[in-house]
Amino acid sequence: MMASLGFDLLDRHVIGGGADDPATSTLTFARLLERSSFLGSGLRMLGVQPGDEVGVQVAGDDRVVAVCACIRIGAVPAPDGAVVVADGDAGPHADVVEPLLARRPVG
Repeated sequence: MMASLGFDLLDRHVIGGGADDPATSTLTFARLLERSSFLGSGLRMLGVQPGDEVGVQVAGDDRVVAVCACIRIGAVPAPDGAVVVADGDAGPHADVVEPLLARRPVG
């Protein structure tokens, strides 16, 4: 369900011709899709799995990008949450992923 929510949030809007519509005060839907896809890829490279909580410790448009990235990969965004670092290497995405930390769900 989370993957289709991620699709509904951004992809559907871009595919439907709204790529250049403003998603935030400074990002179009196309740019938000691009940035959140890139960040989601980095989180996956770190080993973040669906259901993992990801602490979102950024503000403004970066927060929107981070929350959309989490939803896109099925992770749970936890704004300002206390977290521990996930296993793995974000590779070329490390500079984008650094402010985000992940933890496995409890239970």
